[in-house]
Amino acid sequence: LYLNRVGFINLEVGYDVHIVGNRAYVSNNDGLMIINVENPHFPIKIGELFEEGLLGFQVIDNIAYIASTSSGLIISNVSNPSNPQILGQNSVGGATRIALAGSRAYVCYS
Repeated sequence: LYLNRVGFINLEVGYDVHIVGNRAYVSNNDGLMIINVENPHFPIKIGELFEEGLLGFQVIDNIAYIASTSSGLIISNVSNPSNPQILGQNSVGGATRIALAGSRAYVCYS
């Protein structure tokens, strides 16, 4: 199996990635990166939510539900990708993964 690289953006590390429309959301050591992938040959980082230890996340209707090893569950509005806003969070660190079902969030803690 051979894969050809179409485009490239330099990120130190990526733990989880989700594509929603023409945006890619990538969690890494620095937080949540928001990347415009409208032109897959030239992806461009358009925003970032700085929070340490982001691993798993989901993005639904411009709301990011994020599992953070340092801050627990974080809920962020990403409708303005150049300036994402934290709407709320709990203070229980150690969150590693998240799953959403209806109005509930299921969070795994280490």
